[in-house]
Amino acid sequence: MKTEYNKDPTLPETVNDNTRPSALVTGAGSGIGKAIARHLNDAGFRIFICDADPKALEAFRAEMPEASALVCDVADEAAVAAVMADILAQTGGRLDVLVNNAGISGMNAAVENTDPEDFRRTMDVNVNGAFYFLTKAVPVMKSRGRGSIINIASTAALLAIRTVHPMLPRNGRLSD
Repeated sequence: MKTEYNKDPTLPETVNDNTRPSALVTGAGSGIGKAIARHLNDAGFRIFICDADPKALEAFRAEMPEASALVCDVADEAAVAAVMADILAQTGGRLDVLVNNAGISGMNAAVENTDPEDFRRTMDVNVNGAFYFLTKAVPVMKSRGRGSIINIASTAALLAIRTVHPMLPRNGRLSD
């Protein structure tokens, strides 16, 4: 059964409204993440997004000024902790939805031509970044007795690819 949150037209449409459910979408400066954030906003959620691209966040803020847009490299555990602390401070400790959407395609080369540093960076963003947000969001949701987590993956995990494609490990781990 689908539960929808209906906006109360008497509620203020401000960023400081703690009565609305809150949602964080990572990697939401563009693409799928941005579309998810728009949909959640339309459904009545208080929106928080993060992205590593400050210019994408500026454009997002111009389109949806009621949302909170934060710069964050999801591969940086301290940056993730700071973003989560900021969101929880703004919401009075509430996070209803986490959408782990941030990811990079990284390199796409034969294994013998893959730079280990490029591979590490891709794994840090695609796998560790999702993990860092989970470690901060799950305790909050457990303490409230509810919450939803959506981990976005790619169908690349289901394909036979001759090159080392960095989305494969993430997708296998997040889609099982």
